Amino acid sequence: MKQNQIETLTESEIKLYGLKPSNIVKNNPLAHESEVTKGKYYTVVHAVLRDLKPVYDEPDFILVPVFPFLHKDPSFSTQPEHYHIDGRFKFNNDYFEINNGITTNAIFLNLPEERAWNKFVKLVYVRKKCVRLSTGLDVVTKNPHKWIEWYKTMEGKSCAGKRCPHYGTKMIDRGDHYFCPMHNLIGCSKTEKILNYEDTRHLQPC
Repeated sequence: MKQNQIETLTESEIKLYGLKPSNIVKNNPLAHESEVTKGKYYTVVHAVLRDLKPVYDEPDFILVPVFPFLHKDPSFSTQPEHYHIDGRFKFNNDYFEINNGITTNAIFLNLPEERAWNKFVKLVYVRKKCVRLSTGLDVVTKNPHKWIEWYKTMEGKSCAGKRCPHYGTKMIDRGDHYFCPMHNLIGCSKTEKILNYEDTRHLQPC
Protein backbone atom coordinates (compact mmCIF):
# COMPACT_ATOMS: atom_id res chain seq x y z
CA MET A 1 0.00 0.00 0.00
CA LYS A 2 1.43 3.33 -1.09
CA GLN A 3 1.95 6.25 1.27
CA ASN A 4 2.21 9.90 0.38
CA GLN A 5 4.49 12.17 2.36
CA ILE A 6 2.70 14.13 5.07
CA GLU A 7 3.82 17.73 5.46
CA THR A 8 3.71 20.20 8.33
CA LEU A 9 1.76 23.40 7.68
CA THR A 10 3.67 26.62 7.16
CA GLU A 11 2.43 29.99 8.41
CA SER A 12 1.58 31.06 4.86
CA GLU A 13 -0.46 27.88 4.35
CA ILE A 14 -2.40 28.52 7.54
CA LYS A 15 -3.65 31.76 5.97
CA LEU A 16 -4.05 30.29 2.48
CA TYR A 17 -6.23 27.42 3.75
CA GLY A 18 -8.30 29.59 6.08
CA LEU A 19 -7.05 27.91 9.24
CA LYS A 20 -6.15 29.35 12.64
CA PRO A 21 -2.83 29.36 14.54
CA SER A 22 -4.44 26.86 16.93
CA ASN A 23 -4.49 24.37 14.05
CA ILE A 24 -0.69 24.18 14.02
CA VAL A 25 0.35 20.80 15.38
CA LYS A 26 1.82 20.54 18.86
CA ASN A 27 2.64 17.42 20.84
CA ASN A 28 -0.77 15.86 20.29
CA PRO A 29 -0.99 12.12 19.47
CA LEU A 30 -1.67 10.96 15.94
CA ALA A 31 -5.41 10.42 15.54
CA HIS A 32 -5.16 7.41 13.22
CA GLU A 33 -2.89 5.61 15.72
CA SER A 34 -4.78 6.51 18.91
CA GLU A 35 -7.88 5.62 20.91
CA VAL A 36 -9.38 9.08 20.56
CA THR A 37 -11.52 10.78 23.18
CA LYS A 38 -14.27 13.22 22.30
CA GLY A 39 -13.28 16.78 23.17
CA LYS A 40 -9.53 16.18 23.10
CA TYR A 41 -7.09 17.48 20.47
CA TYR A 42 -5.10 15.30 18.07
CA THR A 43 -2.70 15.57 15.18
CA VAL A 44 -4.93 14.67 12.24
CA VAL A 45 -3.83 13.95 8.69
CA HIS A 46 -5.78 16.07 6.20
CA ALA A 47 -6.03 15.89 2.44
CA VAL A 48 -5.68 19.30 0.81
CA LEU A 49 -8.05 19.61 -2.15
CA ARG A 50 -8.20 22.41 -4.68
CA ASP A 51 -11.75 23.23 -5.72
CA LEU A 52 -11.84 23.13 -9.52
CA LYS A 53 -15.29 24.69 -9.72
CA PRO A 54 -15.40 27.29 -6.94
CA VAL A 55 -18.52 29.33 -6.34
CA TYR A 56 -18.26 33.02 -5.50
CA ASP A 57 -16.96 33.63 -1.94
CA GLU A 58 -16.23 29.93 -1.37
CA PRO A 59 -12.67 28.83 -0.60
CA ASP A 60 -10.37 27.55 -3.33
CA PHE A 61 -9.02 24.89 -0.95
CA ILE A 62 -10.81 22.33 1.19
CA LEU A 63 -9.06 20.36 3.95
CA VAL A 64 -10.56 16.97 4.79
CA PRO A 65 -9.46 14.68 7.67
CA VAL A 66 -8.43 11.29 6.34
CA PHE A 67 -6.89 7.98 7.29
CA PRO A 68 -3.51 8.17 5.52
CA PHE A 69 -3.65 4.83 3.74
CA LEU A 70 -3.75 5.23 -0.03
CA HIS A 71 -5.33 2.22 -1.71
CA LYS A 72 -7.73 0.81 -4.28
CA ASP A 73 -10.81 -1.34 -3.61
CA PRO A 74 -11.27 -3.60 -6.65
CA SER A 75 -13.46 -5.91 -4.54
CA PHE A 76 -16.00 -3.07 -4.39
CA SER A 77 -15.47 -2.00 -8.03
CA THR A 78 -13.54 1.07 -6.84
CA GLN A 79 -10.41 1.18 -8.95
CA PRO A 80 -9.11 4.76 -8.46
CA GLU A 81 -6.66 5.28 -5.61
CA HIS A 82 -8.26 7.02 -2.66
CA TYR A 83 -8.21 7.91 1.03
CA HIS A 84 -11.06 7.36 3.47
CA ILE A 85 -12.51 10.27 5.42
CA ASP A 86 -12.07 10.34 9.21
CA GLY A 87 -15.51 11.53 10.30
CA ARG A 88 -14.48 11.96 13.93
CA PHE A 89 -13.14 15.44 13.23
CA LYS A 90 -15.00 18.56 12.16
CA PHE A 91 -14.38 20.11 8.75
CA ASN A 92 -16.27 21.93 6.01
CA ASN A 93 -18.43 19.04 4.86
CA ASP A 94 -20.71 21.07 2.59
CA TYR A 95 -18.89 19.24 -0.20
CA PHE A 96 -19.51 15.74 1.18
CA GLU A 97 -22.49 13.74 2.42
CA ILE A 98 -21.67 12.78 6.02
CA ASN A 99 -24.13 11.61 8.63
CA ASN A 100 -22.77 11.41 12.18
CA GLY A 101 -19.31 10.64 10.81
CA ILE A 102 -20.53 7.99 8.35
CA THR A 103 -20.13 8.60 4.62
CA THR A 104 -20.14 7.05 1.16
CA ASN A 105 -17.54 9.57 0.02
CA ALA A 106 -13.78 9.21 -0.30
CA ILE A 107 -10.90 11.39 -1.46
CA PHE A 108 -9.95 10.17 -4.94
CA LEU A 109 -6.70 10.79 -6.72
CA ASN A 110 -6.24 11.07 -10.47
CA LEU A 111 -9.89 11.02 -11.52
CA PRO A 112 -10.60 12.02 -15.14
CA GLU A 113 -11.24 15.77 -15.38
CA GLU A 114 -14.84 15.28 -16.49
CA ARG A 115 -15.59 13.37 -13.26
CA ALA A 116 -13.61 15.52 -10.82
CA TRP A 117 -14.74 18.68 -9.00
CA ASN A 118 -11.52 18.78 -6.97
CA LYS A 119 -7.84 18.00 -7.34
CA PHE A 120 -5.78 16.37 -4.61
CA VAL A 121 -2.81 18.55 -3.65
CA LYS A 122 -1.08 16.85 -0.73
CA LEU A 123 -1.40 15.55 2.84
CA VAL A 124 -0.75 17.81 5.84
CA TYR A 125 -0.88 17.53 9.62
CA VAL A 126 -3.55 19.68 11.31
CA ARG A 127 -4.36 20.01 15.02
CA LYS A 128 -8.07 19.25 15.48
CA LYS A 129 -10.51 18.45 18.26
CA CYS A 130 -12.39 15.17 18.17
CA VAL A 131 -16.12 16.00 17.92
CA ARG A 132 -17.54 12.46 17.76
CA LEU A 133 -16.43 8.86 18.08
CA SER A 134 -18.34 7.46 15.11
CA THR A 135 -16.81 7.12 11.67
CA GLY A 136 -16.90 4.58 8.88
CA LEU A 137 -18.10 3.69 5.43
CA ASP A 138 -21.79 3.65 4.51
CA VAL A 139 -21.73 0.15 3.08
CA VAL A 140 -25.51 -0.08 2.83
CA THR A 141 -25.57 2.62 0.16
CA LYS A 142 -22.23 1.79 -1.48
CA ASN A 143 -22.10 -1.68 -3.11
CA PRO A 144 -23.56 -3.65 -0.15
CA HIS A 145 -23.61 -7.03 -1.90
CA LYS A 146 -19.99 -6.83 -3.04
CA TRP A 147 -18.96 -5.56 0.38
CA ILE A 148 -20.69 -8.51 2.11
CA GLU A 149 -19.00 -10.97 -0.25
CA TRP A 150 -15.65 -9.37 0.51
CA TYR A 151 -16.30 -9.28 4.28
CA LYS A 152 -16.92 -13.03 4.30
CA THR A 153 -13.47 -13.63 2.79
CA MET A 154 -11.97 -11.88 5.82
CA GLU A 155 -13.84 -13.85 8.51
CA GLY A 156 -11.57 -15.52 11.03
CA LYS A 157 -8.44 -13.58 10.07
CA SER A 158 -6.25 -12.21 12.82
CA CYS A 159 -6.66 -8.65 14.05
CA ALA A 160 -4.02 -9.01 16.78
CA GLY A 161 -2.77 -5.77 18.22
CA LYS A 162 -5.95 -4.06 16.97
CA ARG A 163 -4.57 -4.16 13.43
CA CYS A 164 -7.01 -4.79 10.62
CA PRO A 165 -5.92 -7.74 8.44
CA HIS A 166 -6.94 -5.83 5.31
CA TYR A 167 -4.50 -2.90 5.26
CA GLY A 168 -3.12 -2.87 8.78
CA THR A 169 -5.28 0.06 9.89
CA LYS A 170 -5.46 0.72 13.63
CA MET A 171 -8.88 -0.60 14.68
CA ILE A 172 -11.11 1.29 17.13
CA ASP A 173 -11.53 -0.44 20.48
CA ARG A 174 -15.21 -0.60 21.44
CA GLY A 175 -14.92 -2.86 24.43
CA ASP A 176 -16.07 -6.29 23.33
CA HIS A 177 -15.11 -5.70 19.70
CA TYR A 178 -12.71 -3.86 17.41
CA PHE A 179 -13.96 -1.79 14.49
CA CYS A 180 -12.00 -0.90 11.36
CA PRO A 181 -12.93 2.66 10.34
CA MET A 182 -11.96 2.13 6.71
CA HIS A 183 -14.04 -0.85 5.56
CA ASN A 184 -16.06 -1.75 8.69
CA LEU A 185 -14.46 -5.08 9.52
CA ILE A 186 -15.28 -6.09 13.10
CA GLY A 187 -13.10 -8.27 15.29
CA CYS A 188 -13.59 -9.94 18.65
CA SER A 189 -11.46 -8.28 21.33
CA LYS A 190 -10.97 -11.62 23.13
CA THR A 191 -9.97 -13.88 20.24
CA GLU A 192 -8.56 -11.02 18.12
CA LYS A 193 -10.11 -12.53 15.00
CA ILE A 194 -12.55 -11.03 12.53
CA LEU A 195 -16.11 -12.02 13.43
CA ASN A 196 -18.54 -13.63 11.01
CA TYR A 197 -20.60 -11.12 9.08
CA GLU A 198 -23.93 -12.44 10.37
CA ASP A 199 -22.75 -11.87 13.93
CA THR A 200 -21.87 -8.24 13.27
CA ARG A 201 -24.88 -6.86 11.39
CA HIS A 202 -26.20 -5.15 14.53
CA LEU A 203 -22.78 -3.56 15.14
CA GLN A 204 -22.43 -1.92 11.73
CA PRO A 205 -22.71 1.89 11.82
CA CYS A 206 -25.31 1.97 9.05
